[in-house]
Amino acid sequence: METYKSVYVEKYHKSNPDIYPLFRYHPDPLSTMVFEEAEESVPCCCCGRMTTLYYDGPFHTDDDLDEPRFCPLCISDGSAAEKYDGEFTYGSDSKSVDGPDKTDELIHRTPDYITPSYSEWRVHCNDYCAYLGSVNYSDIVEMGLVDELMEDTYWQEYAESPIDLLKSLERYGPPQGNLFQCLSCGRHLLFVDLEYCFE
Repeated sequence: METYKSVYVEKYHKSNPDIYPLFRYHPDPLSTMVFEEAEESVPCCCCGRMTTLYYDGPFHTDDDLDEPRFCPLCISDGSAAEKYDGEFTYGSDSKSVDGPDKTDELIHRTPDYITPSYSEWRVHCNDYCAYLGSVNYSDIVEMGLVDELMEDTYWQEYAESPIDLLKSLERYGPPQGNLFQCLSCGRHLLFVDLEYCFE
């Protein structure tokens, strides 16, 4: 299976894996911009530890939490979700995943990604896929994925012309193309956020 070099892994995890753990379903939350780098340390709103790298993405909770600035460790070990009784993302298509532990890891210990309306996590080979980032058509062409993604009929449900929809994708949409890769077989899959696309 082809792997992509993660900026987060190269810059943070390799030097201090105890503080900067891996995220199986979101391997590069730095490049996807849900992790922010601060010039000055800020306190993690879960553990209170000062950190220059913190989460600045979606977090769903009923608690009054203005800015969910979590350090990577509090996301990875589930502390943040437990403390605020919250979820980072939703277990999309969880019935197709073999084991509740995988859904628990996704919604409670995995950074979400940013999209115009809502995130959806693709599933393949009975597991959630790894989120690689938002892409436009030129990205897809450069990676040589046009034919592979055209075989993925999931995102084409509302497209009169799938190839035209593929060509219209924007990294930060709408329509936003979100690229995933199966952790088992390596197949690439797409979720297209069509919010505002047909207005």
